[in-house]
Amino acid sequence: MSTFALKSIDRGKKSHRQWADKDLVKIFHANLNGISHPADENRKIHPFWDVECLLVAKNWEKGFLSALQQTDVAVLFLSHDCLQKIKKADVYPDNVLLEWEEALQRYPSQELIIFPILVGRKKAFDSFDFLDYPDNKHCHPRSPKVLTIRKVVKEIFQIQGESVVELSGKKLEESTTKLLNTLSKVARHHETQSTEPLTRVVITSSQDHQLRDILRPLDREMRAERTRLLNAHVANTRLWLLKYLIEFLNPTGDKTDRVLWLQGNAGVGKSVMAAFAADELEKRNLLAGMFFAKHDDVGRNSARNLIRTLCFQLCEWNAEFGRMILEKSSDEVFKREALRDNANIEKMFSHLILVPLRKVEKSNTKPIVLVVDALDETGMLGFRTEILQVFSVYWQTLPSFVKLLITSRPEDDIVKAFEGLETKKLEATAAENREDALIYSRHFLRKHDFKVANLDNLANLLLEKS
Repeated sequence: MSTFALKSIDRGKKSHRQWADKDLVKIFHANLNGISHPADENRKIHPFWDVECLLVAKNWEKGFLSALQQTDVAVLFLSHDCLQKIKKADVYPDNVLLEWEEALQRYPSQELIIFPILVGRKKAFDSFDFLDYPDNKHCHPRSPKVLTIRKVVKEIFQIQGESVVELSGKKLEESTTKLLNTLSKVARHHETQSTEPLTRVVITSSQDHQLRDILRPLDREMRAERTRLLNAHVANTRLWLLKYLIEFLNPTGDKTDRVLWLQGNAGVGKSVMAAFAADELEKRNLLAGMFFAKHDDVGRNSARNLIRTLCFQLCEWNAEFGRMILEKSSDEVFKREALRDNANIEKMFSHLILVPLRKVEKSNTKPIVLVVDALDETGMLGFRTEILQVFSVYWQTLPSFVKLLITSRPEDDIVKAFEGLETKKLEATAAENREDALIYSRHFLRKHDFKVANLDNLANLLLEKS
């Protein structure tokens, strides 16, 4: 687990990569090899990988350190296993740590861009603590011995980078594509020596912990709930919803809707649809946050927890947004009006979502979507006036790239508040729902191993009797 770097061939310099999760690095190497440099189409990128570039019978350490000295961008792959080995580097030499030390030697002068990538699920890093690392120098004989091991690790983690959650299949390819796009942006920014600040995609580990302490988000619960709901989704159903969403995000003519309300009675599958929509939007890098409310869960039926969670997810979507929240968190007015458990809902929304989104408007051009499922379960009838006001009125004052997908039952106060908003009524008798029901019926019959001559006829019969 180590360094992968890129450099244009034209200047005669190389790019370096020693070892990391093999599949991830293989895809990275294949995607980078021979493509045009982000800052100059006439130059090509030369990614250095020891498997491809180091010569047989040559000194391995000299080879990879030489390549690292000649590169412009070093991509550091950080995994849980890699970090565990570094904890013993004051006794046992570690080549990964040696690469990090060498990279940090060139980093302060901006000769080298360091781009860290956390590999693996976030929970593997949740217990991360700098104090677990020795406050001693690296014992490797080639170590520059400028910083202690703890300081080296801390310096690396303070540099913003990216994260890869899935390490297999389609998710790996999607994550790699996203990383390549981000890496190109970093390289272009560095190469052109732009004076404009570069908006990083990911907040640092320490910032993540601070924001969790401040906001107390339910983002992990939301991801778990989405996974649970997706398990109930049958393939090839709700495709009409995806088409509807794409049209909503790319309006034609004078349509400028910011909110899409999916309304339907109990049992039509609103929550599964919301989970499906969130998953598809995330695949397209359009999802910025999601919340699945639940009336009998004291955490998930709270409008304040809804706003806190969406705010935290927006911090993960845009690091600049996250830094604004951190900077304001020591302000007494902010703490009173945005963070207290009894804070006014409208003021919370203004501090935690409205104001910071307006400030990042110039740095964002493509739409983002926040998904809120079961809004009717965030409070009893007559006690959710504030949150309805937020979503029906104040949401329209957000930057135009921010979209909202809401599902709920058509209860009187919600119908009144959402009058005039883009609305899709979910009816069991609608043509698209009937087609989905047929697909589900066939799926159910196959799952339970029904062996009949005409599965479609039986599926139609089940649908008529339901």
